[in-house]
Amino acid sequence: MRVGAILAEAGCARAVHARAIGGDIDPADGGFSYRADQPVVPASVMKVQVALAVESMIAGGSVDPTERLRLGDAERTPGPVWLSLFRDGAELLIWTDRAAPPIACAQIRTAMSWQLTRHRLAAAAPSDVTVAAKSGGLMGVVRNEIGVLTYPDGAAYDPSPRRGGT
Repeated sequence: MRVGAILAEAGCARAVHARAIGGDIDPADGGFSYRADQPVVPASVMKVQVALAVESMIAGGSVDPTERLRLGDAERTPGPVWLSLFRDGAELLIWTDRAAPPIACAQIRTAMSWQLTRHRLAAAAPSDVTVAAKSGGLMGVVRNEIGVLTYPDGAAYDPSPRRGGT
C-alpha cells in the first residue's frame, strides 16, 4: 500500500517526515518524507519553539523563571495572536542539545514527555517505545503532531512534519 493511501485510510491528508536522531546517524540522511515540503498549519506545536526560546533565556540568565515575562509591541512578531507562523524547515535538534543550551533542551524534552495527547504518535510504535510529543489542533480542522519515539535500545526517531506555516 502506498503512503498516501495509508494516510487517507487513517484520516490524514497532509504530510509526514521521519528521520533517525543522534547516535551514529549520518546527518546527510534525510530520512523519509511524504509531501513534507508542503506548508502545514503549525497550530499548538509552535509552542515548542516558543518554550525553547524562553528556556534559553532562562538558561542564559536574561529571564527570571519566577517572574512574569511580558512582551511589548516592539518585541512581538506580526501574525495571528502576535506570533508569526514559521516558514523555515524545523528539526527536533532539542534531542541532540544543538537547538539551545543543553539545560533548555532538557526542560523541553521533559515537558514533551508529559504531553497527555501523545497517543497519536504512540499508536504507530510498539508498547515499549517511549513517546515525547506535542499535539496541535485548530478548530477541529487541523490535527498535527511533533515528537520523538525512543526505542529500548536508545534509537530515537522524529516522525514529524518538516515544515510549518501559511
